[in-house]
Amino acid sequence: MEIVVNGQPYAEWSGIPEEHRPRLSSSQTDSDGSGVPDVFEGEGKVDVTIDGNNVSISAARSVRTSTSSTAVSVGGYDVTGWFKRLFKR
Repeated sequence: MEIVVNGQPYAEWSGIPEEHRPRLSSSQTDSDGSGVPDVFEGEGKVDVTIDGNNVSISAARSVRTSTSSTAVSVGGYDVTGWFKRLFKR
């Protein structure tokens, strides 16, 4: 996880200065009760801008996707296209 606060990068939540942590954690969910807001856990990059009373958080996450395909044959004939049109997949 890379956390950037006002242009200063930190590798983890514990590196963020104490004066910023209460403002960041009060506006975010901590579903596992670890003391670290969910947005600052896991993989990816989080950009934070603190300007007076305003806090702006932008998170980019890595998402893994998988694809699969199915071939349908009847009597040795490929009917995949017909099957997909029939069920509009």
